[in-house]
Amino acid sequence: MLTPLSRTISFFSIMLLLLCSAPPASALTPDEVVVVANTHATDSVKLAKYYMKKRSIPEENLIKIKMTWEESCDRREYETRIAPPIRKAVNKLRKTKNIRCIVTMYGIPLKIRPPALGLEDEKEVKKIKQQSLLQNSFHQ
Repeated sequence: MLTPLSRTISFFSIMLLLLCSAPPASALTPDEVVVVANTHATDSVKLAKYYMKKRSIPEENLIKIKMTWEESCDRREYETRIAPPIRKAVNKLRKTKNIRCIVTMYGIPLKIRPPALGLEDEKEVKKIKQQSLLQNSFHQ
């Protein structure tokens, strides 16, 4: 029968064995990183180039986009001005490189607002709100 001490030693022995047998994690190489900067944001491209130089990221891994530099953008702007140029550039780079990381610089929106509701969706939301108000007044 195992004592509490021998159980603890067995547990740690098994954990040590598992940790030692795990494959090593590989760090990103400069060639695997793409940097996205906004030409409409003051110093975004300049900061991107500085970062890339310090990290030895090749110049061809810089993707420049043109859009608002506010914290958030609407869904349409994201779908037309952010996603397509980044997707196109990354797909082109992946022909010769293993791109594993996208770094965004200052000036790239952090949030994407939800898409605007269509007329039918607005009617449905209004109907649900009215039903909710009726239920709340009924329960009070």
